[in-house]
Amino acid sequence: MGLNRVSDSSGLPKRYLFVLAILVIFLLMSLLVVGVLLIVGSGERPTTTRILTTTTEVTSITTKLTTTTKAVTTTTKVMGTPQTTTTIIIIREYVCPNQQIVNDPDECPEITTTTKITTTTRKPTTTGATTTIQPEESPSKVAEIYFEELMGWNLFGTDYQKMYSLLSDTAKDNLDFDKYSNDQELIKNAYIMQGVTFHFLQVQNEDINGETATVELKCKMMASGYPFTYNREIKLVKEDDSWKLDDAYNLNTCAAGHI
Repeated sequence: MGLNRVSDSSGLPKRYLFVLAILVIFLLMSLLVVGVLLIVGSGERPTTTRILTTTTEVTSITTKLTTTTKAVTTTTKVMGTPQTTTTIIIIREYVCPNQQIVNDPDECPEITTTTKITTTTRKPTTTGATTTIQPEESPSKVAEIYFEELMGWNLFGTDYQKMYSLLSDTAKDNLDFDKYSNDQELIKNAYIMQGVTFHFLQVQNEDINGETATVELKCKMMASGYPFTYNREIKLVKEDDSWKLDDAYNLNTCAAGHI
Protein backbone atom coordinates (compact mmCIF):
# COMPACT_ATOMS: atom_id res chain seq x y z
CA MET A 1 0.00 0.00 0.00
CA GLY A 2 1.42 3.39 -0.85
CA LEU A 3 1.06 6.54 1.25
CA ASN A 4 -1.03 9.35 -0.24
CA ARG A 5 0.91 12.81 -0.60
CA VAL A 6 -0.87 15.60 1.31
CA SER A 7 -1.54 18.72 -0.84
CA ASP A 8 -3.83 21.80 -0.86
CA SER A 9 -6.55 22.45 -3.26
CA SER A 10 -4.04 23.86 -5.77
CA GLY A 11 -2.25 20.69 -5.84
CA LEU A 12 1.12 22.15 -4.53
CA PRO A 13 2.88 20.80 -1.50
CA LYS A 14 2.65 22.99 1.63
CA ARG A 15 6.43 23.51 1.85
CA TYR A 16 6.49 25.06 -1.58
CA LEU A 17 3.75 27.45 -0.56
CA PHE A 18 5.72 28.47 2.51
CA VAL A 19 8.89 29.19 0.48
CA LEU A 20 6.87 31.20 -2.04
CA ALA A 21 5.33 33.29 0.73
CA ILE A 22 8.79 34.10 2.12
CA LEU A 23 10.00 35.25 -1.31
CA VAL A 24 6.97 37.49 -1.80
CA ILE A 25 7.50 39.13 1.62
CA PHE A 26 11.20 39.72 0.86
CA LEU A 27 10.33 41.25 -2.51
CA LEU A 28 7.79 43.57 -0.91
CA MET A 29 10.29 44.68 1.73
CA SER A 30 12.91 45.37 -0.97
CA LEU A 31 10.46 47.50 -2.92
CA LEU A 32 9.59 49.40 0.24
CA VAL A 33 13.26 50.17 0.97
CA VAL A 34 13.86 51.36 -2.61
CA GLY A 35 10.79 53.58 -2.43
CA VAL A 36 11.99 55.18 0.81
CA LEU A 37 15.41 55.85 -0.70
CA LEU A 38 13.86 57.47 -3.77
CA ILE A 39 11.70 59.74 -1.63
CA VAL A 40 14.69 60.83 0.48
CA GLY A 41 16.85 61.40 -2.60
CA SER A 42 14.25 63.57 -4.32
CA GLY A 43 15.00 66.42 -1.86
CA GLU A 44 18.55 66.77 -3.31
CA ARG A 45 19.94 67.45 0.14
CA PRO A 46 23.74 67.42 -0.16
CA THR A 47 25.46 65.16 2.23
CA THR A 48 28.89 66.79 1.82
CA THR A 49 29.81 70.38 0.74
CA ARG A 50 33.38 71.59 0.17
CA ILE A 51 34.32 75.03 -1.21
CA LEU A 52 37.68 75.48 -2.89
CA THR A 53 38.66 79.08 -3.67
CA THR A 54 41.44 80.00 -6.09
CA THR A 55 42.46 83.65 -6.31
CA THR A 56 44.48 85.04 -9.23
CA GLU A 57 45.82 88.61 -9.01
CA VAL A 58 46.02 90.46 -12.35
CA THR A 59 47.38 94.02 -12.42
CA SER A 60 46.43 96.08 -15.44
CA ILE A 61 48.88 98.10 -17.50
CA THR A 62 47.75 101.43 -16.12
CA THR A 63 48.91 102.27 -12.63
CA LYS A 64 45.50 103.66 -11.68
CA LEU A 65 43.46 100.44 -12.17
CA THR A 66 44.03 97.09 -10.45
CA THR A 67 41.86 94.17 -11.56
CA THR A 68 41.49 91.05 -9.38
CA THR A 69 39.88 87.88 -10.76
CA LYS A 70 38.56 85.28 -8.28
CA ALA A 71 37.41 81.78 -9.30
CA VAL A 72 35.16 80.22 -6.64
CA THR A 73 34.64 76.44 -7.08
CA THR A 74 31.80 74.71 -5.18
CA THR A 75 31.55 70.88 -5.03
CA THR A 76 28.34 69.18 -3.88
CA LYS A 77 27.11 65.55 -3.84
CA VAL A 78 23.64 64.68 -5.06
CA MET A 79 22.58 61.07 -4.71
CA GLY A 80 26.19 60.18 -4.24
CA THR A 81 27.27 61.94 -7.48
CA PRO A 82 29.73 64.89 -7.07
CA GLN A 83 28.70 68.09 -8.93
CA THR A 84 31.12 71.03 -9.35
CA THR A 85 30.11 74.68 -9.96
CA THR A 86 32.69 77.42 -10.75
CA THR A 87 31.87 81.14 -10.38
CA ILE A 88 34.18 83.88 -11.76
CA ILE A 89 34.24 87.12 -9.78
CA ILE A 90 36.08 90.20 -11.18
CA ILE A 91 36.97 92.97 -8.73
CA ARG A 92 38.25 96.32 -10.06
CA GLU A 93 40.04 98.64 -7.69
CA TYR A 94 41.49 102.09 -8.49
CA VAL A 95 44.62 103.54 -6.99
CA CYS A 96 44.30 107.29 -6.43
CA PRO A 97 47.28 109.62 -6.86
CA ASN A 98 47.63 109.60 -3.06
CA GLN A 99 47.82 105.76 -3.18
CA GLN A 100 44.34 105.37 -1.69
CA ILE A 101 42.46 102.32 -3.07
CA VAL A 102 38.82 102.85 -4.04
CA ASN A 103 36.18 101.03 -6.08
CA ASP A 104 35.22 104.10 -8.15
CA PRO A 105 37.69 106.71 -9.53
CA ASP A 106 35.20 109.42 -8.56
CA GLU A 107 35.85 108.52 -4.93
CA CYS A 108 39.45 109.74 -5.14
CA PRO A 109 39.96 112.83 -2.98
CA GLU A 110 40.57 116.12 -4.73
CA ILE A 111 44.19 117.24 -4.98
CA THR A 112 44.95 120.95 -4.85
CA THR A 113 47.80 121.98 -7.14
CA THR A 114 49.59 125.21 -6.39
CA THR A 115 51.25 126.92 -9.33
CA LYS A 116 53.86 129.49 -8.57
CA ILE A 117 53.88 132.34 -11.04
CA THR A 118 56.91 134.57 -11.12
CA THR A 119 56.54 137.98 -12.67
CA THR A 120 59.65 139.85 -13.71
CA THR A 121 59.41 143.61 -13.97
CA ARG A 122 62.14 145.53 -15.68
CA LYS A 123 63.21 148.64 -13.85
CA PRO A 124 65.45 151.46 -15.04
CA THR A 125 69.11 150.58 -14.68
CA THR A 126 71.14 153.12 -12.74
CA THR A 127 74.89 153.38 -13.26
CA GLY A 128 76.48 156.08 -11.16
CA ALA A 129 74.50 159.24 -11.94
CA THR A 130 73.09 157.88 -15.24
CA THR A 131 69.67 156.20 -15.45
CA THR A 132 68.77 154.16 -18.55
CA ILE A 133 65.06 153.98 -19.47
CA GLN A 134 63.11 152.75 -22.45
CA PRO A 135 63.04 155.43 -25.17
CA GLU A 136 59.70 157.18 -25.75
CA GLU A 137 57.88 157.23 -29.08
CA SER A 138 59.71 159.42 -31.58
CA PRO A 139 58.04 162.54 -33.08
CA SER A 140 57.70 160.68 -36.40
CA LYS A 141 55.98 157.68 -34.72
CA VAL A 142 53.53 159.92 -32.84
CA ALA A 143 52.59 161.77 -36.06
CA GLU A 144 52.27 158.45 -37.93
CA ILE A 145 49.86 157.01 -35.33
CA TYR A 146 47.72 160.18 -35.39
CA PHE A 147 47.37 160.57 -39.16
CA GLU A 148 46.94 156.85 -39.87
CA GLU A 149 43.97 156.89 -37.53
CA LEU A 150 42.63 160.12 -39.06
CA MET A 151 42.88 159.01 -42.72
CA GLY A 152 42.61 155.25 -42.43
CA TRP A 153 39.44 153.19 -42.81
CA ASN A 154 38.36 151.57 -39.53
CA LEU A 155 35.60 149.00 -39.16
CA PHE A 156 34.56 150.42 -35.79
CA GLY A 157 35.06 154.06 -36.70
CA THR A 158 37.86 156.53 -36.03
CA ASP A 159 39.35 156.33 -32.54
CA TYR A 160 39.18 160.02 -31.66
CA GLN A 161 39.99 159.26 -28.03
CA LYS A 162 43.40 157.90 -29.03
CA MET A 163 44.01 160.89 -31.31
CA TYR A 164 42.99 163.37 -28.59
CA SER A 165 45.47 161.77 -26.17
CA LEU A 166 48.31 162.62 -28.60
CA LEU A 167 47.61 166.37 -28.45
CA SER A 168 49.66 168.74 -26.31
CA ASP A 169 48.18 170.78 -23.50
CA THR A 170 48.38 173.84 -25.74
CA ALA A 171 46.40 172.08 -28.49
CA LYS A 172 43.75 171.06 -25.95
CA ASP A 173 43.39 174.58 -24.60
CA ASN A 174 39.70 175.55 -24.80
CA LEU A 175 39.07 172.35 -26.76
CA ASP A 176 37.47 169.51 -24.82
CA PHE A 177 37.09 166.03 -26.27
CA ASP A 178 33.45 166.40 -27.30
CA LYS A 179 34.13 169.53 -29.36
CA TYR A 180 37.27 167.99 -30.83
CA SER A 181 35.52 164.77 -31.97
CA ASN A 182 32.48 166.66 -33.32
CA ASP A 183 34.68 169.02 -35.39
CA GLN A 184 36.60 166.08 -36.82
CA GLU A 185 33.36 164.31 -37.83
CA LEU A 186 31.91 167.43 -39.49
CA ILE A 187 35.01 167.92 -41.64
CA LYS A 188 35.22 164.21 -42.53
CA ASN A 189 31.56 164.00 -43.55
CA ALA A 190 31.84 167.15 -45.67
CA TYR A 191 34.61 165.58 -47.75
CA ILE A 192 32.70 162.30 -48.03
CA MET A 193 29.68 164.12 -49.45
CA GLN A 194 31.96 165.58 -52.12
CA GLY A 195 33.38 162.17 -52.96
CA VAL A 196 36.84 163.12 -51.65
CA THR A 197 38.99 160.63 -49.76
CA PHE A 198 42.38 160.94 -48.05
CA HIS A 199 45.18 158.38 -47.71
CA PHE A 200 48.16 158.51 -45.37
CA LEU A 201 51.47 157.87 -47.13
CA GLN A 202 54.34 158.48 -44.75
CA VAL A 203 56.08 160.75 -42.24
CA GLN A 204 59.60 161.91 -43.13
CA ASN A 205 62.29 164.53 -42.53
CA GLU A 206 62.15 164.48 -38.74
CA ASP A 207 63.94 167.44 -37.09
CA ILE A 208 64.32 167.59 -33.29
CA ASN A 209 65.44 170.80 -31.57
CA GLY A 210 65.45 170.34 -27.80
CA GLU A 211 61.86 170.20 -26.58
CA THR A 212 60.34 170.83 -30.01
CA ALA A 213 60.34 168.89 -33.27
CA THR A 214 58.98 169.02 -36.80
CA VAL A 215 58.18 166.27 -39.27
CA GLU A 216 56.88 166.27 -42.83
CA LEU A 217 53.53 164.57 -43.48
CA LYS A 218 52.97 163.10 -46.94
CA CYS A 219 49.39 162.22 -47.86
CA LYS A 220 47.22 161.70 -50.94
CA MET A 221 43.78 163.09 -51.77
CA MET A 222 41.49 161.43 -54.32
CA ALA A 223 39.01 163.85 -55.91
CA SER A 224 36.92 163.16 -59.05
CA GLY A 225 39.09 160.15 -59.73
CA TYR A 226 42.34 162.13 -59.69
CA PRO A 227 45.10 161.74 -57.09
CA PHE A 228 46.75 164.74 -55.49
CA THR A 229 49.81 164.48 -53.28
CA TYR A 230 50.23 166.87 -50.35
CA ASN A 231 53.11 167.66 -47.98
CA ARG A 232 52.54 169.41 -44.68
CA GLU A 233 54.85 170.40 -41.83
CA ILE A 234 53.69 169.02 -38.47
CA LYS A 235 54.89 170.52 -35.18
CA LEU A 236 55.36 168.61 -31.95
CA VAL A 237 56.42 169.50 -28.38
CA LYS A 238 57.78 167.38 -25.57
CA GLU A 239 55.63 167.10 -22.44
CA ASP A 240 56.54 164.79 -19.53
CA ASP A 241 59.08 162.94 -21.67
CA SER A 242 56.48 162.27 -24.38
CA TRP A 243 56.09 163.89 -27.80
CA LYS A 244 52.71 165.53 -28.46
CA LEU A 245 51.18 167.21 -31.50
CA ASP A 246 51.11 170.98 -31.02
CA ASP A 247 47.84 171.50 -32.93
CA ALA A 248 44.48 169.70 -33.38
CA TYR A 249 45.21 168.64 -36.95
CA ASN A 250 42.35 167.47 -39.21
CA LEU A 251 41.80 166.57 -42.88
CA ASN A 252 42.09 170.22 -43.88
CA THR A 253 45.69 170.02 -42.72
CA CYS A 254 46.50 167.65 -45.56
CA ALA A 255 44.63 169.60 -48.27
CA ALA A 256 46.16 172.91 -47.20
CA GLY A 257 49.62 171.81 -48.38
CA HIS A 258 48.65 171.19 -51.99
CA ILE A 259 51.65 171.30 -54.33
